[in-house]
Amino acid sequence: MLIGIVEDDVHCLELLKIKLDAYKQEEDEIRCYRDSQSFDYDVINQKLEFDILLLDIELGKENGIDLALKINEVTPYTQIIYITAYMQYVSDVYQSKHTYFIDKEKLDKYFPQATECGLFKRIKRKLCSILKRKL
Repeated sequence: MLIGIVEDDVHCLELLKIKLDAYKQEEDEIRCYRDSQSFDYDVINQKLEFDILLLDIELGKENGIDLALKINEVTPYTQIIYITAYMQYVSDVYQSKHTYFIDKEKLDKYFPQATECGLFKRIKRKLCSILKRKL
């Protein structure tokens, strides 16, 4: 499974990676990005398809919601989990398909639930895809 983190705050990026390490399996890979340009490069040019994406909304001058909309088009099965300190975006995130929205202040409380939800949805979509090919 390929898991991505797009977060411009170094401290938060490291914290999310540590939290993900507790859930990942040996074969899983975590890729970290501090800006959307390097993430875009991997998705568009390298054709990477992330299974789960932890996405900050405010990425300096960039907007994580706009990035999520691109991801929805390019890799519609990616499970997006928004993680932000800005609650004013709680309604705006519904412009995109996503799995969860976590306020950074409540990260410890909701991270396990969000991660499990993202994993479950991704596995379910993979199974449905396999079944459709066999029918």
